[in-house]
Amino acid sequence: MNVFYVILSLFLLLSSASGLIRQYRGADVSITVTIRTADCSGAGTDSDVASSPGFVDEDGYLVWWIPMKALKGNDEDNLERDTEQFMARPFYIYEQCFRPNFFNFEVYSWALNFMARWKPGNMGVAMYVDGFLKPSIKGEIFTLAMDVCRVPLLLTFLLVSASAFTRLHSDASAILTVTIGTGDCLGAGTNADVSASPGFIDEHGYLVWYVKMKAVKGTADENLERETQQVMTKNLTVHDFKQIEHACTMHSHMEQLRYEECFYANFFNFDTYTWAFNFGADWKPGKMQAKLEIIKPSSQEFVKSVIPERDCLNDWVPASSNGHYPLCKNIKKRAFEIKSTGPPYIHKRYKNCF
Repeated sequence: MNVFYVILSLFLLLSSASGLIRQYRGADVSITVTIRTADCSGAGTDSDVASSPGFVDEDGYLVWWIPMKALKGNDEDNLERDTEQFMARPFYIYEQCFRPNFFNFEVYSWALNFMARWKPGNMGVAMYVDGFLKPSIKGEIFTLAMDVCRVPLLLTFLLVSASAFTRLHSDASAILTVTIGTGDCLGAGTNADVSASPGFIDEHGYLVWYVKMKAVKGTADENLERETQQVMTKNLTVHDFKQIEHACTMHSHMEQLRYEECFYANFFNFDTYTWAFNFGADWKPGKMQAKLEIIKPSSQEFVKSVIPERDCLNDWVPASSNGHYPLCKNIKKRAFEIKSTGPPYIHKRYKNCF
């Protein structure tokens, strides 16, 4: 599983659509970015600039984004007026949305580097599938103020925006601790096995990230009995946690608060496992807690979120062998029983959550 797994996951919903041909599935894909400096007075720079393409949908949401290495502005004739440089990298990507319509510029400068502002020209992206250029997505398909020299503040704005956003957890690992509470209601306990897997739902009800947890055995000890708590933990490696961090970066729209809030779980998926004639196996969740201990090379940070216990007339989890029951912190319409909605996956929409 590679760093672009999140891109693949974002299109699982699309893959189930009728008539969709997954023509790039499993393809060996590389990307070449053409960085052109405009033919304007003072357009060049000695700063280092990274030009990273992506795709923005019709609502302005960033669907995917490929981070590229920075080009050194003080090396040879890089980033000088009316010049062109190329950056390439291989990766594996899914399909769809293969016409990038977005660039993120990251600028690296130093003190007293006067006249460091840079004017982008025609930015080109070419996608290569299994070594062959895909004609339908070839070339200079995105233009950023190519011939308009009277917008010198464009990059200044981008630089200010970029400097205000920090990916705080980009190289971290984590320990996820889930505390499963059973409600203080008559018949709340169960002998069925229950897994409680946390995630984050955005303001439109889409699942941004999700971590599958092991099940708690309802027949063991006092597990899942009325007014009890069980604790489950899972170690997330740097690779595992990077999927969450990357998903939160995509969700953030480069807004710091949205990025940081994304790590607070506001969703649980309950999977239940039972057997024939296990009567009275329905379960009433109590207070649900998810805590991320985010471990960085030089520090640790704890992110704890809670979904409080609801009253005894709502949010019961029916016992079944194949049930998938979502519980959201914010619910539009509550009911006595939570309805099974099928297994969770990234970018799945839960219409009852907001």
